[in-house]
Amino acid sequence: MGVSLQQDLHFFLLHECDIHEDVLLFTGLDKAIVGFGYHFNRAVAIYDLAKILALLTQQGMSIEEAEEHFSYNIAGAWSGPGTPVVLHGWIGTEPSP
Repeated sequence: MGVSLQQDLHFFLLHECDIHEDVLLFTGLDKAIVGFGYHFNRAVAIYDLAKILALLTQQGMSIEEAEEHFSYNIAGAWSGPGTPVVLHGWIGTEPSP
């Protein structure tokens, strides 16, 4: 069986970013991660809002349902200092992959 995206992320964090602590991730939204950063010296995942909404609509939600789900269950969630950051838009040009 192939390597999962979750395993790829774990490998990336450990070996490419030298991040050895647990990073909190939103369940089922790994494909919306655009990077990792730090908040008060703790590593956090950074997600793209447009990608989150696209994934939620691919799971069968209407755009209105996806926006409501995001607002209540994701943006409204606080899991402590490691809570992921959601990027709402790029200033300038989006970095290349």
